[in-house]
Amino acid sequence: MRLSKPVILSIFLLFALFSHSQEYSCNVQYKHMSGKVGKEKSIIADLIISGNQINGSSVFKQADTIVTPRLEGTIDEYGIANITEYTGNIVTGTFTGMLSSAFAGTWRSSGGEKVLSFKLEEAYPEGSIALKGYCMDADSALLDTTDTPFAHLDLSLLLPVGAEPSSPIRQVIIQSFFGKDMPGIDEDSLLFSFSKQYFSDYYNSNIDIYDGGYSFNWEKTVSSMVSMNRDGILVYRIDNYGYTGGAHGLGISRFLVFDLIEMTQLSLNDIFIPGFEDELSKLLERKFRINYFLGTGQSLTEAGLFENNIHPSENYYPAANGIGFCYNPYELAPYSMGAIYIFLILEDLEPILKKESPLQRILAKD
Repeated sequence: MRLSKPVILSIFLLFALFSHSQEYSCNVQYKHMSGKVGKEKSIIADLIISGNQINGSSVFKQADTIVTPRLEGTIDEYGIANITEYTGNIVTGTFTGMLSSAFAGTWRSSGGEKVLSFKLEEAYPEGSIALKGYCMDADSALLDTTDTPFAHLDLSLLLPVGAEPSSPIRQVIIQSFFGKDMPGIDEDSLLFSFSKQYFSDYYNSNIDIYDGGYSFNWEKTVSSMVSMNRDGILVYRIDNYGYTGGAHGLGISRFLVFDLIEMTQLSLNDIFIPGFEDELSKLLERKFRINYFLGTGQSLTEAGLFENNIHPSENYYPAANGIGFCYNPYELAPYSMGAIYIFLILEDLEPILKKESPLQRILAKD
């Protein structure tokens, strides 16, 4: 008996959904931690723990400078976390210790010449927000054969704890993470509903044209990060990679900035004075020229950009010592140039920053 396409699709989706139900055993956690390294240095860390992998960021004051190291590490079979601290792309130290609701142990400088004890504790003081992790890691084959192509989906989502479905922050995160609004769906079914549509799209797009090639594999990975969660400011990052055939996939990063006091998303108009655009464009161009060793007599198009102008981007990320701007592939330049990041220090931005901007809570405090 030959099955019709709708029946085959129903069987495919039933199998895919059954396999998805087994994938909720994956685990992702977010921890906002603070404490001391040694007796003097206070530090704040935002950690994402996915399985035995750890990623995150930290901030502390060193002399008169704010330092914001990147953190990467693993948890071994005995529950010991080893987290490497990178300042820029340089290893500056390693944290080793037990990680639970507290993280305590030994910090060693990269050369081993300095060894200090540390203790951080998980806490969410006023001006910060707790986030809960939801994840899925699933595959669905196109055909029931050993050499079939398949679609792979890997999702790791952080949502505010206890937020109402109508919460503005929750809605913005969901829309940005999934690329569309998903109203009326509770947290535990968000990933399931998205995966059902994703695998259905994969089947419908490929089943009638499949010719035996492996370029029919699909892949999608979407993950959440937090680079700041303090003093009423949340900086939330979404990394999204997709491949649906062709020469290469496409990875993009999206930054969302929230005022946790007003529970709203902050745009450039909320933090810069009216008419800021021209001056900010000049600052971005000047920093781009420095980063890419471009002389004043050379045009931006000679450096590979599409235009001789760098527009301010709403894809921005504030830090204690300035504001960065992210331009994904194809926004300013061809795919071959990758993502372009331009970071402007506070000193250069001060003339166009609003004095009453919510960002002053983090910029002025440090």
